Amino acid sequence: QINWNDKAANMRAIAKELNLGLDSFVFLDDDKTNREMIKSLLPDVSVIELPDDPADYVTTLQRVNDFNTLHLTDEDRERGALYAREREREALKQTTGTLEDFLKTLKIKVRIADADQLTLPRIAQLTQKTNQFNVTTRRYAQEQIETMLRSKKVLVKYVRAQDRFGDYGITGAAIIKRESAQWIIDTFLLSCRILGKNIEAALMTKLLTDAKKAGVAEVVGEFIPTAKNAPAETFYKTYGFAAAKKTAAGSRWSFNLKKKIPAYPKHVKVI
Repeated sequence: QINWNDKAANMRAIAKELNLGLDSFVFLDDDKTNREMIKSLLPDVSVIELPDDPADYVTTLQRVNDFNTLHLTDEDRERGALYAREREREALKQTTGTLEDFLKTLKIKVRIADADQLTLPRIAQLTQKTNQFNVTTRRYAQEQIETMLRSKKVLVKYVRAQDRFGDYGITGAAIIKRESAQWIIDTFLLSCRILGKNIEAALMTKLLTDAKKAGVAEVVGEFIPTAKNAPAETFYKTYGFAAAKKTAAGSRWSFNLKKKIPAYPKHVKVI
């Protein structure tokens, strides 16, 4: 952002444009007044405290841990291109009459498949970073998910989406604990940059369909509230799950597979 607006307004604008939470941002400014303003108005933003002597800037930045990562995924490498495509989608949305028309125009295709060694790093990354649409916000290291892949009692799925503008990459995941009579949803999440396109409904329809084929009687889900996952709070109820009980951490929900499973969203083609 290059304009005369204040830094806090620009940070909000960038977050909205990229569809990211403010806790995804790091703020660097040699003006202490601007740093204090961001800390006061946008406490979720990480503000780097710079020393008075510019000669010490490099040493200070070398100590910043926000950009270090053990694994670089395909989505990380394509980050700039993904954001550029999102701008194109937003421009189209502004010129399309209704949300339904906009979603149809996107021509969304979704692949829902079992995780493997190639997709494992990205799935682990999603569990660690996804906050908004994440029903339990359980964080898993890559090694933990790798152990799950070897277990016959755990099912790990991923979602890869694309539309007329290009590939979103792997943007969703689900981890299911399989028992003889029920499947228990341990993790169900979707990246914030794919929200608003009802892809979570496609993922759930796939899970319920697979569970019914496996002869399972019900699918159980849990919602554990956090300060950031309000967008996922009503998903189970909206989708047709029945409230099972309150728990110490949140609430449990159940879908009886004798019921009719909702169809895939009309604007989403599952491939």
